[in-house]
Amino acid sequence: MNKYLNKNKNFYKLESNFEVRTKYSGAIIIPVLAELTNIEKTLKFIALNNEMLLSKTLIIIVINNSQNCSKEDFNDNQKLITLLHNSQFATQKKINLSWIDASSEGYEIINKPGVGSARKIGMDIALKYLDERGILFSLDADTEVENNYLQKGYDFYQKNKNFAGAIFNFYHRRIGNIQMDSAIEQYEQYLHLYVNELKRINSPYAYHSIGSTITCTVKDYIRAGGMKRHPAGEDFYFLQALRKVGAIGEIKDSTVYPSLRISDRTPFGTGQQINKILNGEKLVLYKSTTFDLLNELFELINTINLDNFKELDSFIKKNMKKPIIIFLDSYNFNEIWNKIYRNTPKKTLDLQKAFFTWFDAFKTIKFIHFIEK
Repeated sequence: MNKYLNKNKNFYKLESNFEVRTKYSGAIIIPVLAELTNIEKTLKFIALNNEMLLSKTLIIIVINNSQNCSKEDFNDNQKLITLLHNSQFATQKKINLSWIDASSEGYEIINKPGVGSARKIGMDIALKYLDERGILFSLDADTEVENNYLQKGYDFYQKNKNFAGAIFNFYHRRIGNIQMDSAIEQYEQYLHLYVNELKRINSPYAYHSIGSTITCTVKDYIRAGGMKRHPAGEDFYFLQALRKVGAIGEIKDSTVYPSLRISDRTPFGTGQQINKILNGEKLVLYKSTTFDLLNELFELINTINLDNFKELDSFIKKNMKKPIIIFLDSYNFNEIWNKIYRNTPKKTLDLQKAFFTWFDAFKTIKFIHFIEK
């Protein structure tokens, strides 16, 4: 942990109206950008959780903006900071509520501003108040949780000590508008189809990448290199790194409820997809046959004998269909695999893991787009 913190130093400080102690069992990190109308409601839902669990959980909201943010967003953030300093939220007496000012003049996020950097700032600072057995919970400022959120989160890691992370069940809140609700139904169908197909072919990356559903252990957060600073897709890239150091499970008996809102804050994601649907674009569902093709490659990797790994590129070219070969050639797979093979223990499981570390979540989606273009 010390090595990670020394490498990822920042000047931000944790503020609170109570004495923050060490060590907490977990921390909930919530990025906030102009969320004055939403954050108190989210905190109220958190406060409905078990009092004992709340007492051992630190809640950190990261109030953030860039230097060139709108005046409206900046003022919203400043009002929130003032309210927090003056203990104006009723929930502040029920929860260990703390905050980080990444908004005020001189404190704005300059290096890659956005939700990724805000999550990283909050999670990195949380490490100072947790030990390696601690749990990090990633949430959003407009997301509701159930009153068993913390219980089921902590329970998962008590029962699954070898897992690096886990994803809560999710359900976007409906608003009673037929057009909007229909759009989110389509989007969720799209998300579930993709993950279910990956599960069917036993992909190591068969999980949802939604920032408000993520949990992980402190130890594996550090091993994965911490949260990524991407302004969008930070959840995707972080989970990909996390999966390479350990398994990612599912917390099925508690649900988080992200809001349904159209947003242009990020270049892609839920808000952008909903926009497209409302503008008449249809979400194209991936074909099952594409995953069948990918499954052929995965099955080959999972069943070949040890000797064939040495000349894996040649073996694939003798046994796989042309689209797979063309895709791998586009990455100069033969050259890449030779380097991987030289640096990997000559054991079947290690070589299989090495392949799937290279053929990761990003390669998977690139392959699917390549086949369906």
